[in-house]
Parts: sequence; structure tokens; C-alpha cells
Amino acid sequence: MMGGSAGFKTMLIVRLIPGPPFAVWNFGAGVARVPFRAYFFGTLLGTLPSHLIFAYCADALFNGTMTEGDAMKRLAIIAALLIALVLMPSLVKKLVRRESPSA
Repeated sequence: MMGGSAGFKTMLIVRLIPGPPFAVWNFGAGVARVPFRAYFFGTLLGTLPSHLIFAYCADALFNGTMTEGDAMKRLAIIAALLIALVLMPSLVKKLVRRESPSA
């Protein structure tokens, strides 16, 4: 059984990173027994950035202020930034461990 804090962090990360369909993560959360509260808030906060980005790009496309190619470039850049945001803490942790003097 996955605890509330670990369940929240896991759901937040999997919702931020584009990957397998939601159904796969939903099934996995059920199998891992992620508490509903952790699942709900992890999903809510994890999908919020993508919803805002898609709404912005769709609005710009329909208003004619952005071409389809521009929208795809922005989505790719933002996806890369979100992935970097998720991976950055673990990379920093590894670097700090490597540079810390051994006792």
C-alpha cells in the first residue's frame, strides 16, 4: 500500500509527464492502493499546467495569433520543461551525494 505523501508525489509526477494514457496510471494507482485524496490532488495539480497550456494555445490558434507550427513548438518546449522540472530534484540529489565528502 502506497502512503498518502508518496501517492501524491507519484500521481503528481505521472500527470506532469506525457506518457502512457490516463487509464494505465489510474489502474496502477488502484493496484498500488493510492489513497483517494492523494490521487485526486496529485491529478488536479499535475494536469493543471497542461490544461492551461492547451487552452492558451487553442485560443491563440483560433484567434489567428499563432500558427499550428508555432503551437506545436510551444507544446514541445513546455513538455520538455515539465520533464526537466520533474527530473531536476533527483539529478541535484545525485550530484550532491557525489560531491559530498565520504566519512
